Amino acid sequence: MEKEEEFDYSNTYDASPDDLELIKLVRSNPGLWNNSLKIYNKIEEKNLVWSMIGQNLSTPLSGLDAQKKFSNLRSTFGRLYKKVVQSQPKSGSAGNHPVYIPSWPLYNELLFLKDAIKPRK
Repeated sequence: MEKEEEFDYSNTYDASPDDLELIKLVRSNPGLWNNSLKIYNKIEEKNLVWSMIGQNLSTPLSGLDAQKKFSNLRSTFGRLYKKVVQSQPKSGSAGNHPVYIPSWPLYNELLFLKDAIKPRK
């Protein structure tokens, strides 16, 4: 049985100003994504921050909707980041395999998450 090729949705996605705005607001609140900070484990405080972020978007969202939208963006980034890491040559390897370069327009905007995301094996 042949292995099905995985479709790369990153090529079909256009970055919206709302997504860029959401990323900017989340980046400025590291307690939402940096698990080494104390606020990361304080759910009520994080929910309040998500509500404020949702209200501050040009197209207002509830805190839960803002959180879900960012979670989807973070998941996409995580999948692409894993591909980048896996495509990097291992030390001592003689292969000339190219490093994967994501074409998703929001990838570089989310690079601040790279230390907070541990790709699964």
